[in-house]
Amino acid sequence: MSNHSNVSDQSSAETNGLPSPPSSPPEPPAFPYVEGAKFVVHKHEPPTMSEMGYDEEDYCLPGVSGEPSHLEWCLANPPAPGVRHPDTARDVEIAQIIRCGKTCGAQVVLTADGLVAKIYDPLYYDFCYKANVTSIAEVDYVTEVGAYSDPIGTSIQGDLMPTYHGSWTLDLPIIVDGVDKIREARLIMMEYIPGAPMQDLDPRRLTDQERENIMIKFIEADVDLRFLGIEHGDFEPRNVILSIREGSDTYETNAFRLCIIDYARCALSAVDGCGYRGPSPEYYNPLFYWPGQFWYSDWGWLQERNQAKDWMWKIWGDGGRDRKYVPVERDPRSRQGNPKWPDIKTV
Repeated sequence: MSNHSNVSDQSSAETNGLPSPPSSPPEPPAFPYVEGAKFVVHKHEPPTMSEMGYDEEDYCLPGVSGEPSHLEWCLANPPAPGVRHPDTARDVEIAQIIRCGKTCGAQVVLTADGLVAKIYDPLYYDFCYKANVTSIAEVDYVTEVGAYSDPIGTSIQGDLMPTYHGSWTLDLPIIVDGVDKIREARLIMMEYIPGAPMQDLDPRRLTDQERENIMIKFIEADVDLRFLGIEHGDFEPRNVILSIREGSDTYETNAFRLCIIDYARCALSAVDGCGYRGPSPEYYNPLFYWPGQFWYSDWGWLQERNQAKDWMWKIWGDGGRDRKYVPVERDPRSRQGNPKWPDIKTV
């Protein structure tokens, strides 16, 4: 297994001239992610999970040794270098805060040119329990780059996923022992999705047809992502944005967009050793892969529990409303009304 700390130490010496934390504690910098802040970013290609050793089945994030401060740890353990493209400078100005804070993890902002920037700055990940914030931020960054990069050119981008605008790096100045230094933070940029988070909607205030339309899109989004090799890992209403398209003011028709965000916890079938291989096409139907009908019944999105399963069979038993899924048979031995799993050897 590769040693991530070696990568960090080497990068530290090259980037900051700090093979170990400075002898005197540096002053924490002012929080940089505020409205009106301006940065210059450059295109960046992250190392792969394999290159950083994060793809091995028994891998655990390295711990924090000693008693460094949060800033000392970040200065001595910067992100792994990757490939920086110095000829791709781009100006970024923060126009609006979406989610920022000194311990909230990735910072999310709206830029002046209308894109969302998600910044993986380890200095603003929670260091309360001496977590290896550099490695945590790196895994978040590399995972989301993979999740957004793999579906480029498919119908998923710009629909179920925000359109991706690439991975970048920014330089943040800091003074250490009276000497100007630079620390780096990685970021991705993507389409801004106007609309309402699904968790902010009260299903009791929606019509039966609106709830059904939303839940069909919601369930199919989970399954469609799986069959692109992306198991989201945090597929919850807080990570779903609903956008009513121009000319409509309800969810009564399908004239709205359901978009899934936040892929930092996803498993990617394209990543060796991640433990996720993606489902077989013979199982391309929500009846095989979506067990959440009981929860969403309790939360008011679906009918009563004993009716929710029948509703799912009504929608997807024959392949869905647009017949894009494989037809499924009920398993006569299942008391829960589960589908009969096909024998792949005979398909």
